[in-house]
Amino acid sequence: MGKESSLNRMLSVLAAFTEEKTSITREEVAQLTGGSRATSYRYLQNLCEAGLLSSASENTYVPGPRIMELDRLIRLHDPVLSAARGPMVEASERLGLNVMLCSYFGRRVVCSEILTPDGDSPSSYERGRTMPLLRGAMAKIIIAHLPHPRLKAIYAENAETLRAAGEAADWSGFRTAMNALKENGYAVTCGEVYEGVTGYAAPVFDANGKICGSIVFMLGAKRRTASDETRVISEIIELGRLISSRLAENARGM
Repeated sequence: MGKESSLNRMLSVLAAFTEEKTSITREEVAQLTGGSRATSYRYLQNLCEAGLLSSASENTYVPGPRIMELDRLIRLHDPVLSAARGPMVEASERLGLNVMLCSYFGRRVVCSEILTPDGDSPSSYERGRTMPLLRGAMAKIIIAHLPHPRLKAIYAENAETLRAAGEAADWSGFRTAMNALKENGYAVTCGEVYEGVTGYAAPVFDANGKICGSIVFMLGAKRRTASDETRVISEIIELGRLISSRLAENARGM
């Protein structure tokens, strides 16, 4: 195997951690990477030396302190957060709405920042929380803006789930639904991630015009009833455009 495939196997150890899987053993690493016990131990040593893992016991490993250092750097200097934080605070305070910024990488949608002025949002909405890939406005508006080959791959990987949920009977139906969201420039879903919570999402683009995340207003049932939906949609679209514009401006100034 080449160096790249070896690196990918080592990085797959970090990808194994989830809220349900918070530690890993040498045996599990060997099974995950398909390597020998000696190779798996070397992967673990390298990750521990980099601070990406820590030894919790003789045969158990957990995420390491370097990840906390990296998270602090992201909070301080991440381009998307830097561009979004000011507009998010302004919109949240002016409208009194909960607002969340989501980032996209690989096959994951992750909460990057959240403001909850009205307190009417699930407590499990928090920074670092992974969101469902195909559920909720925050994810759907991202998926809708992916390149065609990636969109088709996501459908192929999730076709049965989409059919069972009544989301799309086939690839043509899925593509049509995603194209509609892309053309509209926003997505609205109700209760797809949490019961009683409606999400209004708009895309966020990086300095090269590629989709990198989404910005979302989250309204509980009472707040949705009392809100002007047309205005909420208009506000979230404008917020997404403002963040994307600031990202481009900041990149030009570097």
